[in-house]
Amino acid sequence: MLRQQAKRLEEYQRVVADLQAELLELRKFSISLEPPLHDDILEMIAITSGSVPPVVSPYQQALRMVRQGVPVSNIASQCGISRSEAELLRAVFRRMG
Repeated sequence: MLRQQAKRLEEYQRVVADLQAELLELRKFSISLEPPLHDDILEMIAITSGSVPPVVSPYQQALRMVRQGVPVSNIASQCGISRSEAELLRAVFRRMG
């Protein structure tokens, strides 16, 4: 039983290390973005965490559509954002969800 717990602990530690590495990469990516986009992503994170009242913006509308499962191409065209931005929003939402 003790060996099983030790194996589980090692597995959990590997998962935590992987998640920490992934978080570091996401932070590096976020910092490398142009300031306006970086600010929009931070705003989106704040809104999804409930720490900021909702603000109607193309990204907020896109996030609502992501939550509803709307295809990325429709989100991009209806919100006036690029497909890459819509894909990024979807990826961030999935990670947070």
